[in-house]
Amino acid sequence: MYSPSQTVSVKSGNTFSLFCSYFNDDGTALSLDDTTITADIKTKLKMLITTLVVTKLDNNSFSLKLPTGIELPTGAYYTDIRLSANDAVVNSDIVQINVKEVVTDA
Repeated sequence: MYSPSQTVSVKSGNTFSLFCSYFNDDGTALSLDDTTITADIKTKLKMLITTLVVTKLDNNSFSLKLPTGIELPTGAYYTDIRLSANDAVVNSDIVQINVKEVVTDA
């Protein structure tokens, strides 16, 4: 089972996006040039649901979104962000994504 350090919530059927920026411990922006960014969403049983779509926004920022046509049912899911450059690989802390029911829908 995963041990998330942060939790975000989204309503079922709503747009899911994470906006991320990469900073050094002292708060200075770090470049993501020549860096491969990947992120998967999995269940608590570590079953892969999907790989998130990564869009680089500028030199140190990017967004993560669900692929078109993928909708997460209500429940708890987990992700982290993997940054790979040259021979170095770093994974972020784990984030829990809680998908909640909606009252008003289409």
